[in-house]
Amino acid sequence: MKSMKAAVVAAGTPLALIGMATGAMAAGTYPFTANFKYRLDSANWSQGAGTTNYSFTCTSGHGQQYVVTLYKNSVWGDDSKGSKTLMCDGTEDKASWGSLNSGTYHITLSKGDNGVYVVGSGKVTYP
Repeated sequence: MKSMKAAVVAAGTPLALIGMATGAMAAGTYPFTANFKYRLDSANWSQGAGTTNYSFTCTSGHGQQYVVTLYKNSVWGDDSKGSKTLMCDGTEDKASWGSLNSGTYHITLSKGDNGVYVVGSGKVTYP
């Protein structure tokens, strides 16, 4: 019986270590290019808790106002973490969202459908 208890403890130890390792998430950057005239949804990324930062520089579509919205993915539908209204003017647009929980997120870029495309590149950095 003594050896059986030791085997259970030994077998349970690696599982606990694996569980702790998979719970940690590394900080990252999600680079993207955009070319849209109404709406564009990004790919998903997984992040830890903290602040998420967005930056984008337009190369075309100057003078167009657009909205960037951060969403946390959920089984019951995406949960908006807030929207920022920005202007495409050739300078770097920036937005940030703080006090976020860990999870899977994505952004949506949208604007009025007036036939003018917003084109550029940017990145999202996250914890």
